[in-house]
Amino acid sequence: MNSVGIIERNKDGKGAFMLFSLAFLVMAAAIAACAPIALSMVIVFFFAGPHNWIEFRYFLSRLPARFGKLKRFFVWAFAGVTLLTISKIALAACLSMKLVPVPLATILFAAWNSAVVLWTLRLIFLTAAQRAEREWKWALPAAVALIAINWLNPSLFGVGLVYLHPLIGMWILDREIARSKPEWRGAYHVCLAAVALLVGMIWWQLHDVPAKFGSDYISGRILFRAGASLLPISSRLLVATHAFLETVHYAIWLLVIPMASAGWRSFRPCSLPLSWRSNGCRRAIAALLAVSSVAVVALWLAFKLDFGLTTDVYFTLAIAHVLAEIPFLLKGVM
Repeated sequence: MNSVGIIERNKDGKGAFMLFSLAFLVMAAAIAACAPIALSMVIVFFFAGPHNWIEFRYFLSRLPARFGKLKRFFVWAFAGVTLLTISKIALAACLSMKLVPVPLATILFAAWNSAVVLWTLRLIFLTAAQRAEREWKWALPAAVALIAINWLNPSLFGVGLVYLHPLIGMWILDREIARSKPEWRGAYHVCLAAVALLVGMIWWQLHDVPAKFGSDYISGRILFRAGASLLPISSRLLVATHAFLETVHYAIWLLVIPMASAGWRSFRPCSLPLSWRSNGCRRAIAALLAVSSVAVVALWLAFKLDFGLTTDVYFTLAIAHVLAEIPFLLKGVM
């Protein structure tokens, strides 16, 4: 009787999922604390492209064949991602080529950050129109507070997005598990608690450890993205925290979300609801997936040729998938 009960309790795989995840988290935290720069370089080189491919494929799978009552939401989502991405790339290019002075660039980046907050607020209001039973009154004062903080220090706001990005992936996974694998949700919440505990341990171990990084360009860019030039905190601690969270983020998209959503078995273009609209849509989706696959290989080659420059370009372009996660997270609560 007891053995049968154990088999029944473990048949859903949640025990194996939790044990494997906890072991992975401990290993990732240990490597991040001991070699944060090396871990940052390795995970970006090997996993940045594939994780974007999986994320793109997942978002396509969550688009309905017909938008119906969600048409306004998706129009705002697609328009916002497109316009905000183009404007961010243009701002970064102008600053890199010194076409605008730094004070003006700071104002423009603050305006861009404010636009992101207002766009998100609009999406929240559109979501509220579909889910009136939820409480959304917090959104407006939160948006006002974020915009005010942003204008006080636009660069710090941007660093906040860097650390928020992995947390959005964790939230999307929680929504996916609740939908597809509800029996895993308790185990997943244990893993989330472990992430918080391990971040706390990294901070406890490294809060007063001086940085011992090289002065090369790549190390400098990794330090910059982690906010080392803005925060009065050990730069080694910041890089270790960022490397750990990014490692977890890549693992979520490359392993856990495909497993939780049975994604490995439905990668054919014809399995996507959007492809059911017409043969033209099916061919267009197949072409997009093929192009994105080529882009992953091209990114690896570019990393091999010039890792520093390619990383800068990649993280500038990657703002598109960071923004895209916001409407898909909100769509998960509809």
